[in-house]
Amino acid sequence: MAQTRVLHEPAVQMIWHELPTLVHLFKCFPENTWSLEDEGFLVFTRTLAPKDWTAFLKYASFVRQLGTEWCSCPWDVSETAWTAMCSLRPIHILFPHLRSIIWGNQALLADSKQVPSLLTNVGTSLVKIDFGEHAPWDDCEGTLQASFDIIAERFPALRELNFGQNPGSGGPCGIPQIVNAFSTMACRFTSLVSFSSLNLSITPTAILSLLRLKTLRRLHVCLPDHITPQSEHPSPCDDAPLLAQVIEVELHYSTIQAYLAFCQAVALPHTVMLLLSLKHDIQSHLMPNIFSSIRTQCSPDSLTTIDVHDSYDGSNSEGLILPTHLRVLLEFKRLEHFSLDLSCRYALDDSLCADMAMAWPGLRYLHIGCAFSRHHHEALPSVRALTPFAIHCPKLEHLGLVLDATRWENEYAYNADYTQAEIYGALADRASTSAVLSFCPGSSPIRGFRYMAAFLTRVFPNLKKLDHSRRMRIDGIWRQGWSEVERLLPLFKLARQDERLRMTQELAEGPMDSQTASIGD
Repeated sequence: MAQTRVLHEPAVQMIWHELPTLVHLFKCFPENTWSLEDEGFLVFTRTLAPKDWTAFLKYASFVRQLGTEWCSCPWDVSETAWTAMCSLRPIHILFPHLRSIIWGNQALLADSKQVPSLLTNVGTSLVKIDFGEHAPWDDCEGTLQASFDIIAERFPALRELNFGQNPGSGGPCGIPQIVNAFSTMACRFTSLVSFSSLNLSITPTAILSLLRLKTLRRLHVCLPDHITPQSEHPSPCDDAPLLAQVIEVELHYSTIQAYLAFCQAVALPHTVMLLLSLKHDIQSHLMPNIFSSIRTQCSPDSLTTIDVHDSYDGSNSEGLILPTHLRVLLEFKRLEHFSLDLSCRYALDDSLCADMAMAWPGLRYLHIGCAFSRHHHEALPSVRALTPFAIHCPKLEHLGLVLDATRWENEYAYNADYTQAEIYGALADRASTSAVLSFCPGSSPIRGFRYMAAFLTRVFPNLKKLDHSRRMRIDGIWRQGWSEVERLLPLFKLARQDERLRMTQELAEGPMDSQTASIGD
């Protein structure tokens, strides 16, 4: 393509469209102007002349994305080299057409102090900034605060801003000076589509300001306490919740009280995905309010994903989840993904499981209380709780549920239930067509693993994986029954395939035998 004169220039522009690191562009300077130090840093060997910038400026004008999420380049542009470039540049803007900046696993600059100078070398067409896992706790020289001021002033049309993907065990940074500067910047955007800040706290005022944007579709924040719906100019309508247009919402490192206040302040009628990550301080009397607030805040006509979990600190809370707490969520008829992993006590039953299966026919993923050993189950559903999901959820691919798998200790007990509608429901006299591929039993107690394997094979004929990597210690012993179940599943599947082959052969040979018999007569 590049050998054709007409297509050569577009090919070159495409090559430079995404620039993972400044190293490649730095090497566009004449070879006699730079060298590589032993530490892996590129440095200048002489002062740059105006003519040395020709190739650099040409290719820099082609760059639309600077940085990438993952880069393995062993070199870096040294701090002194970047400082020299900024002071000697022949034009004010080095990247006039840049659209996005991404700080991935490898920093764009050797020293984070240079971030403001990089931002001043970018044109006003920038629409995306991703700070990656930048550490705001180390901002002793005010680099971030200076960067926030530049972003707010130069890029008011920014559409996507990301600051960290994980708040960490200690929570987000709450240094007042940085938080206030960050929140002030957030309030100045007018066309933001996506905002994510999990490494750095943001004030309630800034969150409400973002949610008032008609353009915002994605919000990932660490929810602060004391959020209220009141505005700077009180009016009789201030008691009504703010109707946000956002589609995807993730609220991290939140207390239950903070989320309940957020529900009173903000309504999410258009939200499709809601993730709620709570601090580990769940009081039992507030447990029902979590799920009732989700139902009040979100619309059954929109919400398809609910993910509620907590930041585990090594102990269980006093909270108890009962079937009555979860039934309010059955109104979300379009639900496709439901995950619930709180460090508390569970007391679920067969009736709730059957109701969930019938209420959520479009379900693709269900995972309740079986991710870690910290979950304590005071009551367990029985094996019959699995059958409704095979019957009523044709799209379900993953099921995670802690249940009592001790029903069958011997062959007699298993055979006695084999045709019982009480156990198999509509599958008592027909084959299952369930699409479930993986099943997580969590800390489920089990006896008669051969019969449990046969049961799972019958109910979930496409089952390929048993996720029991976090085996639980129950009654002082490690249960290996689920490992045996997983070992037997392929054997049952192979036997079923052989039976299908035999039936296919019989059907193929049947007409020929009948025809032969007719001729003989």
